Amino acid sequence: MRAELPAQLVELVDALRNPITQIEFLYLLANAKVLEPVLVDAGTAARMVRPYSWFLDRVGAEGIKLTSAGYLPPADVEAASAELGLAGEWIGKHNREVQTLPVLTGRQTR
Repeated sequence: MRAELPAQLVELVDALRNPITQIEFLYLLANAKVLEPVLVDAGTAARMVRPYSWFLDRVGAEGIKLTSAGYLPPADVEAASAELGLAGEWIGKHNREVQTLPVLTGRQTR
């Protein structure tokens, strides 16, 4: 399957850290019925990358010092949860990255 993919998609698959996520993504690609490119307007594209651009703005030039366990500090997890609108979609206090998987997964994507 990988051999049939354009170089950009192979690069995207390789960028996914979790092997299960890679397999799931390849499965979705194999079952996609897209015959023509999908055109996305600038506003939609901006909304699609907003979580990433917000996180990069938050990190800034100084970076974020992770906890001793290697996670985002609680204040940054809370801010990311608010930005992602997780209040109604995810359980818990949204202050520990290990318990707020959408934040952890978002941070681990590149």
